[in-house]
Amino acid sequence: EGVDLNKILSEDALGAVIDRIGDLSTDMQRILILAAYTRSSFEANILERLTDLNGDKLEYARLVKLLDKAVLDGFLSNNVGSTFYNFAHDRIQEAVCTTVPSGQERDELRLKLGMRLFDLVMKDDVGQEWMYFAAADHLNASAHLLKTDDPLFLVDFNVLVSKRASSVSALDTAAKYLEMARQGLHRLGADYWQNFHETSLSVHRKLADILFRVGRFDFGNQIAKELIDNVHSFDEKLPTHIAQCNSKRAQQRANEGYEMSIKILRENHLIPKRDVGLKFQLFRDFLYVRKYLAHHSNEHILSKQLIEDRHLHGIVELFEATSSQA
Repeated sequence: EGVDLNKILSEDALGAVIDRIGDLSTDMQRILILAAYTRSSFEANILERLTDLNGDKLEYARLVKLLDKAVLDGFLSNNVGSTFYNFAHDRIQEAVCTTVPSGQERDELRLKLGMRLFDLVMKDDVGQEWMYFAAADHLNASAHLLKTDDPLFLVDFNVLVSKRASSVSALDTAAKYLEMARQGLHRLGADYWQNFHETSLSVHRKLADILFRVGRFDFGNQIAKELIDNVHSFDEKLPTHIAQCNSKRAQQRANEGYEMSIKILRENHLIPKRDVGLKFQLFRDFLYVRKYLAHHSNEHILSKQLIEDRHLHGIVELFEATSSQA
């Protein structure tokens, strides 16, 4: 009592704060630890659902009394009458986290927290958006302890969290969770491409695409190469080929993108291998398009359905990428 925590924190004496935490009651330490490993700002009713993870479940009224005591002691802050609480300083939250020994004990706590937050956000009406990310962070940190009948459980959850980040244009965050999904695939053994082909393809394709979009071109090319080396059909490679070619334009390296596009088209017999043959094909196609436009009205052309064949649509996109590079 009576210790000026702000003065302690301003002197960067983390150990003094840890000692102060050690003097608190067992229940007070428990709820501060759960809160610290959840987020810097939290609601009492959410914390109540976590209290049985490191001891006996605390009733709501008892929990609120402890939280209000923590406010008086300077560890937390809140507005009078509010059920929302914040750590008074990020160094206090850091100090509380360090009271759980690193290694097995901390990993077990994070696994329990991750699974509880997963259950809350996926199966309970109190789920909130931040829980997706907190659950994924805890489960990724404790993945070596995770036991589940579904080998793709954590991979699929990271993909879901990445999708939610993408939906609000948080692309760097989306890339982070796709990389976690990729690491999860690696943990499934050297044959993960063969054993979990569709998931591996989807994770690598999405990750490469986002990395190119955020300008992480070297890593994007690494992921793209992994994909291309591990799939055999042209249709599976095509979206990543297009993303690679378009990334060259974003890097002001259109010549490289053009050469890459031409090489892919030739290797897959979509254009003649020789320049003379290519020029002849382009001239022939130009005459065909000009004749078609001359004999059909705008209304007729606009009434045509969009391409539904995914293979053909992908090839058109690759030609479009090639022309834009040129």
